[in-house]
Amino acid sequence: MGYVSLNLDELREQRANYPLRHPFQHQIESFAALNKTFRSNSGKTGSGILALPTGAGKTFTSVKWLIDHVIPNNIRIL
Repeated sequence: MGYVSLNLDELREQRANYPLRHPFQHQIESFAALNKTFRSNSGKTGSGILALPTGAGKTFTSVKWLIDHVIPNNIRIL
């Protein structure tokens, strides 16, 4: 199978009317733990592991937290 060209702007427009996903309670608790562990005003760099069971939403939890707390502060993400 060859490469497929996608128009990302068009795909985003198609999904603009999708309902927003709301985090579950365990994800809200994970956000609080991430906030406590990675205080952006401490001046220190840090690392950690987000450990949740299979299917609990690790990707959603980590990406939402990064979008809400890291990217607005112009912090690099690897």
